[in-house]
Amino acid sequence: MFEEKDLIDIINGVRNGNKNYQRRLYDQLSPILYPICLRYLSPTEEAEEALMDSFLKIYQKIDELKEAKALITWSKKICINCCLDALKKKKIIFEPIDDNFTLNKNSTNDFFSNLSAKDVLKLIQLLPSGYRTVLNLYAIEGYQHAEIAKILGIEEGTSKSQLARARVCLQKLIDKHLNIENVTQQ
Repeated sequence: MFEEKDLIDIINGVRNGNKNYQRRLYDQLSPILYPICLRYLSPTEEAEEALMDSFLKIYQKIDELKEAKALITWSKKICINCCLDALKKKKIIFEPIDDNFTLNKNSTNDFFSNLSAKDVLKLIQLLPSGYRTVLNLYAIEGYQHAEIAKILGIEEGTSKSQLARARVCLQKLIDKHLNIENVTQQ
């Protein structure tokens, strides 16, 4: 992707406000950041807006970047925060904790094995925003429930409940998808 010398040149160019370097950075990072936006914000328009907000912040805060080699990780964090800000503006709804809710232990952990990454992204986009947000933060970004609760302003138990519900819902969507795919192949 980036050669180290090019990366330093691009970062310095962006720091100096050079539009050509901003464009080069956008061209290199947007294929990485846009899928993140789509994971959190399913309507394409909202995802595109979050991507643009992300780049504005990246350009504005580029001086805060300590090491050039951390650019991608640093940019992803900015992008995730922009997506979370967009979700907060939408006032996403987290379902209350249900003490009787349990995850189906018989469901296989390997339910992604028959799906492409594109199919998984499409199915994740079908999840309610509360489920999708917690699933992304926990399973993909690696946050713990206490961190998720703090980020989203919810209880830790709500985060756990949302994740469990997201898994069940995603399992049902995958089963439905695979059943449809099997029928069309016959």
